[in-house]
Amino acid sequence: MQPTGETRDFVNKRKMWMKRKKQLSLPNPLSHIHLDHLHQATPSTPQQDRISELPKDVLSRILSLLPMQMAIQTSILSTRWRHLWKSTHVVDFHDLPFSARKPVDYTPITRCLNSLESPNIKSFTVVGHVGYRSHPDVRRWVEFAFSKNVEALRIGLMQISYPVKFALLPRSLFTKNDQTQKIKVLLLSHVDFTPPRGVTFSGSGFVSLQSLSLTNCKLVNGTVESLLRKCLVLEVLVLDSCFGLIRVNISGPNLKLKQLTFKWNLFDDVEEVDMLFEVDAPSLSTLKYSGDLAAIRLKNCEGLGEIILLGELEEAYQEIINHISELINQVTHVKILGVNLQFLLFVGIEYYTRGLPFLLFQNLQHLIWCGSPKSQNEVYNLICFLGDCPCLETCEIDFRQQYYWAAFCDTVRESIQEPTFVMDEGAQYQLYQGRYLKKLKSVRVLCFSGFDGEMMLVRLLLGKAVNLQKLELLWQNDPSDMTDNVLQIVLRQRLHKRNPDPDLVATQLKRILIEDRVTGLPRASPNAQVLFKSRWKF
Repeated sequence: MQPTGETRDFVNKRKMWMKRKKQLSLPNPLSHIHLDHLHQATPSTPQQDRISELPKDVLSRILSLLPMQMAIQTSILSTRWRHLWKSTHVVDFHDLPFSARKPVDYTPITRCLNSLESPNIKSFTVVGHVGYRSHPDVRRWVEFAFSKNVEALRIGLMQISYPVKFALLPRSLFTKNDQTQKIKVLLLSHVDFTPPRGVTFSGSGFVSLQSLSLTNCKLVNGTVESLLRKCLVLEVLVLDSCFGLIRVNISGPNLKLKQLTFKWNLFDDVEEVDMLFEVDAPSLSTLKYSGDLAAIRLKNCEGLGEIILLGELEEAYQEIINHISELINQVTHVKILGVNLQFLLFVGIEYYTRGLPFLLFQNLQHLIWCGSPKSQNEVYNLICFLGDCPCLETCEIDFRQQYYWAAFCDTVRESIQEPTFVMDEGAQYQLYQGRYLKKLKSVRVLCFSGFDGEMMLVRLLLGKAVNLQKLELLWQNDPSDMTDNVLQIVLRQRLHKRNPDPDLVATQLKRILIEDRVTGLPRASPNAQVLFKSRWKF
């Protein structure tokens, strides 16, 4: 498969991003000293190398904080450092070699692993893009990690080509229980997590597993349920866009699960009428779900304190409305709620268009709203809902079209095209008129662009929140920004030019005008501060 121009551009940005990240991670300690005065700051007699005199355990700890490529480079510092990297307890290959056209040679990684002398490894991480013609030796890497009694294993493969392919895991992962007893954290992406035929999770394997994350992995029905029966101490489970899942049942008599994230794969060839996600977990405190709200069933979830329900916008059939109503009635006790347009559509149809308040979330303290408003009525509905939550103090509004919780690096895909905004005024406006947000103190807006719907929402927030202290508006990121969700940081990768970029100048002028408009809006709270920022983290 020949890579497209978009693919090559993506890869080039990724390489630039990794190079810039390494530069930022190693600041020059002498950069603030002028060269003319360098001889005054340096004594005539050579100083002792105090770092090299530190105990070996301390030096190993320092090396464990570096990616493996950089740890190996320390071998040229001195004689003592030559073999020090071989005793590290943390292996981190965070920048796999990549080629979109040719097969990649991964033997340097294998040679590096063969040189390690540590009998035990606490953490083993491999993260990077994989081309369609490349075949990383995941089996050998995983076998090596288990042979070193690894406690945290992360294999994060990312693909930018189709069809999707999955790396194979060693058979021992499913059969040799003695190798998997000590692992506490397992995070896999783009791998085949299907047990071999005739093999099931049995014995004492994964008895210590506390966190399991599977992203874009190949699964079959029953695999998750079989694994959960053996993971007696599992507290965190992430199933993000996995292939092959139709019916998933998260339950068990000894289940101690506290955090659960599930997202249906939109590109999987599965009939939606057959999809079902069932949860029966009394100890569950956090649930994040993305997909059809008609496909989720909750039971014994009274302990939930945080829930995010991101539904797919569909026509409001009565059957769907009835199920969403039943679902909402099960989670009205939560203190943190995340929703999008499908939730607001239900509230508008069942309550606000009839002139009724929606007073079910009496304990809600923090709201996460995802998506861009499409009409005036949607803005009114959102303000009405904020006013119907008497304990609400903080709110986060994300104007991106999709809420991201990817486990690995991803491009920040933000729409630069203004969405269609319908100027309508119906029953929602009449209900909105008398609403005030009495306890709301802080609002954070992500991916702000100053579009009509966004400006209307900001204007109403400032005019209705009588105790607002801070409104934080974070501008939409540059399309070339890259996000590393492992390191939780956003870096800007714009090529420096001698002449100013005309588009960038126009954007800056537009932002100045929008800032002036927002600053001049009337405020119900005399203490309200409006802050503009240009970068943000996930």
